[in-house]
Amino acid sequence: MKKTLTETDEASEIRYDDIDEIIEIAARKKHAAAELLRLEDVREVGNELGISDEHVEDAIAELERRRKKEAEQEKKRRDLLKKCAAGVAGGAVLIGGIAMLSSQQLRSDLNDARQQRSQVANVVDRHEQTAQYFADRDDSLDRSAELQGALNRVSVETRRYDEAASRYNGRATGFPATLWTSLFGLPDELPLSDEIDDW
Repeated sequence: MKKTLTETDEASEIRYDDIDEIIEIAARKKHAAAELLRLEDVREVGNELGISDEHVEDAIAELERRRKKEAEQEKKRRDLLKKCAAGVAGGAVLIGGIAMLSSQQLRSDLNDARQQRSQVANVVDRHEQTAQYFADRDDSLDRSAELQGALNRVSVETRRYDEAASRYNGRATGFPATLWTSLFGLPDELPLSDEIDDW
């Protein structure tokens, strides 16, 4: 069993650095002891004021009950504060999780729309190349089929882009999505095909 400082054989075992702290603790204890009165002292004061010992003891008991009740209420208040803090922390974690999921979905939709826009740009280029290739040629079934096929590919990919852009725009509007778009540097809205001049 470890000995306390007062149980050690030599006073030199007390570290010099601990003296200030020891004196401070001793002074606090002395001050606290000076503020305490014995029951006999309280009765004597009561008697000097014409108050019976019975009334003094009842008052002491009432004060102890009041202090106990106050301590219980303070404990309940601290417990409630701890629960509230835990609730706030849990709410913050939940909001953070929702933000992450929402931002990931927005980013995924944005990437889909960007890829689809690139696809439209590719088929528009192919359509222009096809149109140039057949510009000097006579009308034929092959020419008509190639030009119509290139135009159909542009139409299909443009529709797919509009669907992807609309999906992103639907997710990016309203609260809290607008908060996530500004917070994560995402566009507020993507243009639809009829608003784009140059793919």
